[in-house]
Amino acid sequence: MTKLGQFFDLIERHGLKISVTKSQLLYREVLWCGKLLGEYRVRHDPERLAALSSLPAPSNAAGLQRRLCVANWLRESVIDYSRVAEPLYEKLNTMLESSGQKKRVAVGIAVTWSQNDMEAYNTFLRSLVQSAQLQHPSSEATVCLFTDASDAGWAVVVT
Repeated sequence: MTKLGQFFDLIERHGLKISVTKSQLLYREVLWCGKLLGEYRVRHDPERLAALSSLPAPSNAAGLQRRLCVANWLRESVIDYSRVAEPLYEKLNTMLESSGQKKRVAVGIAVTWSQNDMEAYNTFLRSLVQSAQLQHPSSEATVCLFTDASDAGWAVVVT
């Protein structure tokens, strides 16, 4: 409770106000910006993940583009996001290039899903649902930075 007292002192000292209806105190986990923040971990809201994974495959290029944009907020916790999403980005870009259209008029471009496309789409959805839980950084831990680059891409891992 001393931490809570320090928090309220800090709020008062800086002349800030707290909305009682928007505040949650003494919870083990709180939902904030689509993520569940807990004492030891951060994970995506399972309800949002379930809703995203239950959506049918998009019927037009605009729908595919929106789906990729919506999923982008998960990318930090999806293992191999770029590799898993690549077939869908390639499909979107191919559709847009072949029609000579720009992304803003993609609503009129119908998507035809081959079996390989559907497998890629389902793999993409599974990877979103199985997104990794993130841990809060520890001030006592040793931080290691690993980098790798090639002509095809680059990667950074912080442990």
